[in-house]
Formats: sequence, C-alpha cells, structure tokens
Amino acid sequence: MIMYIKVNDGIITDVKFMTFGCGSAIATSSIATEMIKGKSIKDALELSNKAVVEALGGLPVRKIHCSVLAKKQLRQQLKITMISMELSMIKKNTVQVIVLVFINMINMIKLKFSVQ
Repeated sequence: MIMYIKVNDGIITDVKFMTFGCGSAIATSSIATEMIKGKSIKDALELSNKAVVEALGGLPVRKIHCSVLAKKQLRQQLKITMISMELSMIKKNTVQVIVLVFINMINMIKLKFSVQ
C-alpha cells in the first residue's frame, strides 16, 4: 500500500492511495484516507484501526488486519510528510541565513572601501 498526502497550512487537503489486495484492504485504505481529509497531521495520527472498522460498519474477524495495515501505512506516511515539511522549513531558513550573511559581507566590504 502506498499513500500520498498533500498538506496546506498544516491541514491535510488531499490523500491518495494505491493498494493491491482484497476488497477489505481497498475499503480500509479508502475510508482511512477519507477520514483524515480536513484534519491536522496531529489529529490524523490519532486515527485508530477500530475507528476505520466502525466507519466501514464492521469487518469479518479474519480481515481486521487490513484495518491495522491501513492505519500503519497512514501513520508512516504522515511521519514522512512531517519530516519532509520540517526539512523544507530548515532549507528555507538556511537559505535566509545565507542571504543575510552575504548581505552583511557586502555591507562590510562597502564600508571598508568607502572609508579609504
């Protein structure tokens, strides 16, 4: 199972999934993605496999593992999304710091040459 999550301003705006398996695997993946749309990542991380099963109106006992797999994959992808967002912010902040250092260096050079 593969999931793709789109986040804007900390809110999950879109979720896509691709899974190979039985109908229960497809159904649990589908309902899990629908259940987290419009939620924050923190709230989405709290989704339980029990909630997924209840949203489907139940699953046969031998298919409960499908809800567990959907929850695990969703959590894994949410964590990857969070890390990606953090790295993006670090990169953005690093670029801003480099630009500020560069501007300060230019100003120091200008000052040095204007004094002489």
